[in-house]
Amino acid sequence: MWINKINAEVLREVLQESPSCYMISGLDGEIYWANQSMLKWIGYTQGELTKLGWKKISVDNESLSADIEAANDIRTGKLREYYVEKQYVPKNSKPEWGHLVVQRYPVVGEFQFALCHWTPLKNGTATAFTLAMDRCLAIQAELDRMNQVVRTLTSETEEQRWVKSTTSMIFKYPRVVLAIVFVGAILTGSARTIEIMKRMGYLPIPAQPVKVDAPATGYRSDRSMDAVTMLNRL
Repeated sequence: MWINKINAEVLREVLQESPSCYMISGLDGEIYWANQSMLKWIGYTQGELTKLGWKKISVDNESLSADIEAANDIRTGKLREYYVEKQYVPKNSKPEWGHLVVQRYPVVGEFQFALCHWTPLKNGTATAFTLAMDRCLAIQAELDRMNQVVRTLTSETEEQRWVKSTTSMIFKYPRVVLAIVFVGAILTGSARTIEIMKRMGYLPIPAQPVKVDAPATGYRSDRSMDAVTMLNRL
């Protein structure tokens, strides 16, 4: 295979002089090495960059959090590589957007280092604006969904709201509702409703009138007692 015949020094020179930005890093923020293109873009020397590490040259936002989380997955072997869109801060300059691809080495086995390929965006401001607009559109879509729910709730008729509240009351206070129905049945003379409630055990069966025979003299000491009298005596 051709790659096996190439001298290691030649391969080192290819990586060092590549027009693409490369770094060799650890997963806890270390930067072990960066090629000439990366050093030229970031503005730091090899020693300065190694001292700072990749967390300190990154903008502390959601992208950095995603970068750190993916790095942990690289450590455990859950991921072999990952891609993140993030911001690095060149020396004495403002943050710049770019694409970062991180690859684990070795692919299988105990982690040793990560090869990072950084592609700066030529129009970082426009990219940042696009990302912000995408976020705003997502938020607006969620607000529209919430407004639709509110409109649905507020468009209910009085009858619909009454049915909902009544049903809720029946399940919450069944005995109170039965008492209301009973009173309504008495006021409207619904004997059938009262009878059904008696058989269901919600109402007591009133005592029946007791008739006492009159003495032989024709004088009656007790008259027949109706249901109301009996209830009053109880």
